[in-house]
Amino acid sequence: MAMLEGFGPSDTWGAMGSFKQLTNQQIADIANYVRMAWSNHAEPNAVAWSVGNWRMMADIPAKERQPDLICPLLPPAVVEAALKEPPDLLRRAATDPKALDQVVHTYVSANPHVTAADTVEALTTAYCRAVVAENIPTAISSAKVADFAQDVAMQIAR
Repeated sequence: MAMLEGFGPSDTWGAMGSFKQLTNQQIADIANYVRMAWSNHAEPNAVAWSVGNWRMMADIPAKERQPDLICPLLPPAVVEAALKEPPDLLRRAATDPKALDQVVHTYVSANPHVTAADTVEALTTAYCRAVVAENIPTAISSAKVADFAQDVAMQIAR
């Protein structure tokens, strides 16, 4: 989404223009290059088909996007406790380690036998719904959700 929509500057990074004029294959090729260049070791698994799906989502105005179209769909048993967290607490948890610890602890307490992966997925899905409700550009919301998932995983690892 960042390549399709571009994004404005933030605290830690500069702005990037949109590459939407490129073909789906060209964008997939760039993504695969970045995933492997500069000592990155990610799989070069971006394909034109996926870029086309993201492109369709990018064309949906922010105010018309529904959380179910963007956020992962998980079984109710996995996500139910996470969705009980207030959206404002989830948004605060994205920047406040104490709030994040509280959110993770509450979810794990409600699901004592849950795996770390399910915890990350459930809380990230709940956070995604809170972010989508803000009606911000998809590229920014996608970046926020990815950062939150990483923060939850690191919190669990501690």
